[in-house]
Amino acid sequence: MRVLESASLDVSKLNPMQQYWAYNALDCCITLEVFEKLAPKIPEAGFAYDMSRTMQGPAFTLMNRGVRLDSNRVLSLLADLREERARCEQTFFRLTTEGLGLEPYFDPKHKKHFGINPNSPQQLQALFYEHLAIPAIKNFNRQTKEETITTNREALEKLQKLPKAKPFCDLILSIRDCDKQIQVLLASQGSNRMHCSYQVAGTLSGRWSSNESAFGGGTNLQNISDEMRRVFVPDAGLKFAQFDLEQAESKLVAYLALLWGDNYLRACLSSDLHTTTTMLVWPDRFPPGTNEPRKIAEQPFYRHFSYRDMAKRGGHGSNYGGSPAVLSMHLKIPREGAESFQHAYFKAFPEIRQWQNSVRLALAKDRSITTPLGRRCFFPGRPWDNDTVKSAIAYSPQSSIGDILNLGFYNVWKNLDSFVRDAGPIQLLTQVHDSIKFQYRPEDESWLIPKVTELLKVPVTIHGRECIINTEAAVGWNWGKFHSKENPHGLMKWKGSDTRDAPAPTSFLDRKLHIAGK
Repeated sequence: MRVLESASLDVSKLNPMQQYWAYNALDCCITLEVFEKLAPKIPEAGFAYDMSRTMQGPAFTLMNRGVRLDSNRVLSLLADLREERARCEQTFFRLTTEGLGLEPYFDPKHKKHFGINPNSPQQLQALFYEHLAIPAIKNFNRQTKEETITTNREALEKLQKLPKAKPFCDLILSIRDCDKQIQVLLASQGSNRMHCSYQVAGTLSGRWSSNESAFGGGTNLQNISDEMRRVFVPDAGLKFAQFDLEQAESKLVAYLALLWGDNYLRACLSSDLHTTTTMLVWPDRFPPGTNEPRKIAEQPFYRHFSYRDMAKRGGHGSNYGGSPAVLSMHLKIPREGAESFQHAYFKAFPEIRQWQNSVRLALAKDRSITTPLGRRCFFPGRPWDNDTVKSAIAYSPQSSIGDILNLGFYNVWKNLDSFVRDAGPIQLLTQVHDSIKFQYRPEDESWLIPKVTELLKVPVTIHGRECIINTEAAVGWNWGKFHSKENPHGLMKWKGSDTRDAPAPTSFLDRKLHIAGK
């Protein structure tokens, strides 16, 4: 056996097979060296280390299985998006050439005239800050401590408020949204399944993140609009179920703040907290005597977010130390409205401010925060720095919810998934923030949904009180939300049964499989 001295190794003198040997040997040896150095510190990591190891099996199951795509729907949506993009691009071209008199340039390669590229930061800066003579919007880089001129989404949304810039901004944002959605649809690389990679230890809080698969396909499945989710469907003869943790982070904050009062906890337990928050932010939309405030709260507000979605952000932002200025930016409301909202919010729930102050004291004491489940995080930044404080405040609720979901997810995977049990009744498909999705045989629904509900219950003791985050189940034949006209087979809240019929197979192969399954 040949011995390779890594210190004096000249890779260029090795043949291809020896290069593979050297690469794999070094990979193993260096991993062992790193482990030997870290092993004495592993007991300190405790819960975090154990969770990272435990969740590798469930994560591999999801990555290996992927989620099926409705090819017909993908092609149809792609055609619609490309048509919409072309229309926006043509209108943008005419606005900049015929409207502003800018000279288009001729590209001999494509034999076509082109105007300003809506995806070029430099050209957009010239459009807005030179040709339209708008004062430049600058972005402060906290690392370099420098200001740079920008035309990112936040800047374009500010420019939208100016009448002369609005038509250009509307079109640029539409083009970018189309590009993003097209990119997601093309990420499957021609396959009828979408795969992604999950990182079980890639974030500070322990929550999972996802991106493209190891083979270069797939995408981040944790941030896809509802319309895009409709292209994801179960395998032939099966049905989707999605379980979401209900008001998870809010309830964690409520239990963490129990030492100083229970107003927030009672609000979480007795009503729809986020609709209540919506009424605080936009009181003019809820006249006295409103019978169904939730319906009003779920009306569209910004992009694919409803008023309730935005109010949820406002509540979380306030819980995690966000200022009125930051709140105003994220909720797309005037600063005065954000100040009014926070005044009403903290007047209703004063214990939240006191809990935030307790986190500041703990941070100043030893620069670490330990969650109720035992995950500990050190914050090396200055304990009085605003960013450090906000990260520390958000850490315990966000990290705890991630761990609670994953512990429940592991229970479901271990007891029900067919990857673990050869004839298991479900196939887990995704883990997205505070929810999981799987597919199952419709005839198992009546007993399976309650079973999964029980397995997802993970009791945690906080300040002497047992905290259990409940889940809400929704079932359907695609990943989008149910709508009686636009998406009748989407995910609908499960109330003990689902009387809808399965959709008809959409392709020749599907019809064959459907018939064979009967």
